Amino acid sequence: MLESCVRDELNTTAPRVMAVFKPIRVTVESSEETLPFTVSVPNIPGQEGSHDVTIRDTFYIDGSDFRVTADKDYRRLSVDQTVGLKHVGLVATVVSHTTDGNGTTQLTVKLDKLKGDNKPKAFIQWWVTVR
Repeated sequence: MLESCVRDELNTTAPRVMAVFKPIRVTVESSEETLPFTVSVPNIPGQEGSHDVTIRDTFYIDGSDFRVTADKDYRRLSVDQTVGLKHVGLVATVVSHTTDGNGTTQLTVKLDKLKGDNKPKAFIQWWVTVR
């Protein structure tokens, strides 16, 4: 109950940020959109105020947002499943992945514009380093 009340309060008062805790490097092999490009992201959904975020040909996703093979309940990126990238209107498809003893370390993807026929099951956060 307390957690629910705190979540409701923070949902309308806390500015949003995108972060990854276990980063996987993602390199874009091809994109229907010219990279880099900048989008305006709301600080708090449904309220005034925003900040600009630039997506580039290299960005990072969280390790929990990728699996080599996905079960039927997994809704994020896998070799056989696309995923949308929050705020940019792009859908990522895995072209290749690199793994080591600790798991996946790098992905190569292609990015397609979000359209009615390629709507993914989910959208994930991404992060790009500041250049």
